[in-house]
Amino acid sequence: MFELPIEVKALLAFLVTQGIKALLGLFGADLAGKWAAVVAALVAAVLVFAEGLLASPEVQDIIVKVLTLLAGILGAFGIHKTYAAIRG
Repeated sequence: MFELPIEVKALLAFLVTQGIKALLGLFGADLAGKWAAVVAALVAAVLVFAEGLLASPEVQDIIVKVLTLLAGILGAFGIHKTYAAIRG
């Protein structure tokens, strides 16, 4: 069975959460406080669900490509937001 290392899961959860927050920030929505925790929990749940789907060899390639694309796009937003917060 395919399983991502815990470090990769944590990094993906953080970057995707930050990406979602940055993306929604473009539309004027603020994900602060408890909503940030809710989004992080949902992202973690999606990662666990997707990892369960990866057990099937028939769909493994498609799911890996979709997750890579999604993580890349949302991760880019997350990196930008984190870098902007560090820079001040």
